[in-house]
Formats: sequence, structure tokens, C-alpha cells
Amino acid sequence: MAQAIHDIHQNQRLYIRSRGGHLAAFAHYLDQVPASKQEALTNGARIAVVFEVEDARLTDVRRGDRRFARLDPSLGSPYVSIKVLGFLNAPDRYPVYDDAIYPIRYR
Repeated sequence: MAQAIHDIHQNQRLYIRSRGGHLAAFAHYLDQVPASKQEALTNGARIAVVFEVEDARLTDVRRGDRRFARLDPSLGSPYVSIKVLGFLNAPDRYPVYDDAIYPIRYR
């Protein structure tokens, strides 16, 4: 995990693993984080990165009243370029996400 956090921070990118022959990852919008994730994020049990991504790499997905993003890398690359806004529950040497500007809302 430490190596992944370092790569995300240093290179401003996410590595996308292949699942069923497709390269894609899913992310929650800040105002759509499931309430089931709140406890793990607020008590420090789960590490998360908050980031911005280019719209061209993002597909809006809806399941019932839930909305999230599918991130698609460029052809031939397993990475999606991002702009890291901060981390939740990462080691101290990484920037902490300050949700004063864009608050995280649990649903």
C-alpha cells in the first residue's frame, strides 16, 4: 500500500488493473460517498485519495439513486493522470485532504 500511495502522490496518476479484459476503475464523487464507507474513512481504517481527473477520462455511471465515475485510461496505458487534492488516513508525509472547500458528503 505504501508503494501505491507514493506512486499516486509522486506521479499524479492511478494504476488501473485489468478486470475481465477491461481496463477501468471506479471512484465516488465527493457528494456521493456511500454511508457504508464513512466509518472506515473517519476512524482511519481505510486510506483514500481525493483527486481531480480530466473529464475525457471519466464516464458517469448511475445505479439507482447512486452516481459514481468510471475512469478509463488512454489506449495502451494502464494509468489515468490525476491531480491529487489530498489523502485521508495516509502516512504523515503525504498531504491531508482539507474538505473545507469541497466537503465529503456521505449518502
